[in-house]
Amino acid sequence: PGMGKVTLRREGNSVTGGSWSLIVLPPNADASSSEKGRLTGTVTGGSVTFNPDGTLAGVGAAQLTVEGGTGEHASVGGGSGTLSLSADAENPSRLKGTLALNF
Repeated sequence: PGMGKVTLRREGNSVTGGSWSLIVLPPNADASSSEKGRLTGTVTGGSVTFNPDGTLAGVGAAQLTVEGGTGEHASVGGGSGTLSLSADAENPSRLKGTLALNF
């Protein structure tokens, strides 16, 4: 479990770069939980789609580079991953998806 932030740079529908960070929380975390560490890195590619009104509809297979970590993940020195997001059927203004990291 955790909370993440992704910033994407794009040209048209192609992702050309960006950054990401993930605050790692303990299993079954609640509002009083302390973070176990952070992971950070860059975004190196992928694609984006937009709704007719110009809002973000999805992110397709964004390629991530893991650059490092803190706390329990301080020993992480590199790795890779992917991120895919699409509109949540129950709340189309929210995106949900899959994050896979290897380090």
